[in-house]
Amino acid sequence: MITTVFLGYPRPDGSYGARNYVLVIPGGFHADEICHFVHGTKTVLTGNTPVLRASKDRETFFRLYTGLAMNPNVASVIVNGAAEGLDYPEVRPESLVEEIAKSGKRVELLEPGNGDTLDYVARGVRLAREMVQEASKLRREPCPDEYLAVGVKCGSSDPTSGIAGNPVIGKAFDMVVEAGGTAFFGESTEIIGAENTLAKER
Repeated sequence: MITTVFLGYPRPDGSYGARNYVLVIPGGFHADEICHFVHGTKTVLTGNTPVLRASKDRETFFRLYTGLAMNPNVASVIVNGAAEGLDYPEVRPESLVEEIAKSGKRVELLEPGNGDTLDYVARGVRLAREMVQEASKLRREPCPDEYLAVGVKCGSSDPTSGIAGNPVIGKAFDMVVEAGGTAFFGESTEIIGAENTLAKER
């Protein structure tokens, strides 16, 4: 049984993060530029936006953005008000800020304003630096086992995957889950035919 799994950054909602980033969302040119200039920031790298989507799809984007913002690895959030597609009612920047604020994290709306792109990015850089400085004051604390969440992704397969790599990851997952943590993985199509075995194990 694992007793203490990792040293994590405490969050206002009671969770712990293994990382300590300032998140700039949604992604896009402005967010990319802000993150380029400020170490300790991250953004979402995707070409998908709420533009020309159905209402239900835009609601999914809202859940995606807020879900990323509430991730324990995020210390605070900048909502990029100039991002494409935020003029729809389902993804209004103010609504994003309001929802993210429920986590207790600092969240700021960077509004386009009357300046040009350079002015907007400069304001974002100043804000991001301030928030990164705040985040850097946080110190790691010992975290109970149940706060550990581990995700894995296939990094391609070779002849050793089935005899070494996969069993090792499986054993590590068993240890995390037995300790009260959470383990999850993508490419669930690869377990087709083994569903009953997995269900039996748990």
